[in-house]
Amino acid sequence: MENCLIQGNTSSTDGGGIAMEDAHVDLVIRNSIIDNNSAGGYPHSANYRVTTSGGGGISFDLGTITISDSSITNNSAPVNGGGIGYRNHANQASLLAAVKTTNTIFLGNTAKTLTAISETDKITHADKINKSEVGKTYSQNQAYAYNNFDIQYSGTNVPLPKVTVTFDTKGGTPVPNSQTVDYGQGVYLPTPEPTRPFSQFLGWVTANGDIWSFATAGNPNTGAPVRSDMTLYARWQSDEFKIDYDLDNGTNDINNPTSYVYGVGVTSFADPVRDNYQFLGWFDAPSGGNLITSISDTDDGDKILYANWKANDFVINYSLDGGSNHATNPTTYTYGIGVTSFGDASKTGYKFLGWYDAESGGNAVTNITDTATGTQTLYARFEKDLTRIDVKPIEKRIIKGSTYSWQHTHHEPVLYDENGVAVDGAKLWAIIDGKVYDENSFEELPEGVYDVTFTNVNPLTKAMPFKSLLGRALIKEVTAQTTATIIAEDATIETKDPAPITVRYVEQNGKEIKTATVYTGKNGDVISSAAPMIDGYELISLSDKINAVITDQAQTFTFVYKPVNSVQQALPTTGGTLPRTGEMENGWHLMVGFLLVALLSFLSWIKIGKRFIRKQG
Repeated sequence: MENCLIQGNTSSTDGGGIAMEDAHVDLVIRNSIIDNNSAGGYPHSANYRVTTSGGGGISFDLGTITISDSSITNNSAPVNGGGIGYRNHANQASLLAAVKTTNTIFLGNTAKTLTAISETDKITHADKINKSEVGKTYSQNQAYAYNNFDIQYSGTNVPLPKVTVTFDTKGGTPVPNSQTVDYGQGVYLPTPEPTRPFSQFLGWVTANGDIWSFATAGNPNTGAPVRSDMTLYARWQSDEFKIDYDLDNGTNDINNPTSYVYGVGVTSFADPVRDNYQFLGWFDAPSGGNLITSISDTDDGDKILYANWKANDFVINYSLDGGSNHATNPTTYTYGIGVTSFGDASKTGYKFLGWYDAESGGNAVTNITDTATGTQTLYARFEKDLTRIDVKPIEKRIIKGSTYSWQHTHHEPVLYDENGVAVDGAKLWAIIDGKVYDENSFEELPEGVYDVTFTNVNPLTKAMPFKSLLGRALIKEVTAQTTATIIAEDATIETKDPAPITVRYVEQNGKEIKTATVYTGKNGDVISSAAPMIDGYELISLSDKINAVITDQAQTFTFVYKPVNSVQQALPTTGGTLPRTGEMENGWHLMVGFLLVALLSFLSWIKIGKRFIRKQG
């Protein structure tokens, strides 16, 4: 027989499940179940009806039975063999030899009596089954198995085996002594009961959690029978304590407990979450404190766990368009902090316009807010820097043996700001052979070629002039290079006719606003001319006076003005031939003219200063 289920059958005589009446049958059963079969009629009838029937599961004569990987359970018979019964074997030796089992379960089989096998044979037979199935452990019912050795018996002819019960208090005290009793007897309830902090003792249970029934005092045959060495465990009702969580704006994991039981504790905690933060762990204090990963089984009292966070860092990328970044600009920022400001990028020949969030268009970026997240890319935006000084080279002729009265205004220097707009009233300096000149300085230069450097920063103090009186902000330092060429010629130059020097008065667009003044004289005469005050106009030329020498080459100088609302007294138009050296009456007139120009210039600067003060206010 293989892979069979024989269940729920009833026989009025022998063999509720299987009956073997042929003495020469050898039955082999593999991987089968023989369950809940009855011999001698239905077992609930009085005296099992036919009281001489045996073999609730299987009944056989003189044949053999070999059973493997099967189970024979819950079968019943009035007399011999609730599981397997026999009829014709003369003695227990032949019976034991006729049945062989391997890896087979016998459980819950019952019979009323057992004939022909003594109490000694029961124990011997059980030992034989245990030894024959190496590595398999049976409970008592399974060990006293296939010929119904699970029934109680008494009047044994050999000593019963001893069994020992030990007690595990699970941390309680005192620990009871172990009890050793005869097989099948009960054990007594230990006294006193153990105690444990923050716990209530509920009783003793088996490893499976079943409550144990103890024997009545003085009567070891009461209570639950002990059929093997075993351990009973104390069951406790432990106190429960609260667990609170300080999440600091985070969200807790739903699996984290809100309480714990003394004696059990909590083995681990799940991580909470918080947007844009990294969880560093649970701690026992709002700051500092100790890292908490569990609650031990000996801990007690309510607990507060504090979530510790670290704000996420994000990358900052810079697109510099060929420029260089400011050394202090950060490469990362922290959520919740951001960046308050950024340093300016730089690029040679360009002015920095600002940081933007797009390569073109986009929005200006001056900071990163404390609520920003993710990688940020900043684009540097530049514009061509037009700051410069425009100057002209000059070439002047002198008579051999003489010098040229040089002034840096002869080069007509003009300072332009970063937007390419001429700076009104800009003060400039010139440098020749390491010597510094302003617009009012003269130098007698002999024949030669001179390198001239112009700058808008005073080389002697390295300070840029204060321009705000003219409503202009400070601009960066710039320089320009030019030359002054002085050519000496023979005295025959005197035979050449002197050429006039013309001084023009124009607006910024070149429109003449006053009749030009023409100066004449002989070669070598020095001409000085101050810019006049013109009603409705303000002088914006770099210098307010001109010094020149009459030569055989015509020369033109220009004073540039811009319109203003105020009305100023214009100087009288001048013209005619300049006085020769030593002619007093014309010299007197010139002196009076210079004093008048100085007075009007002073009044004009006072008016400009008041305008500046109003503007600054």
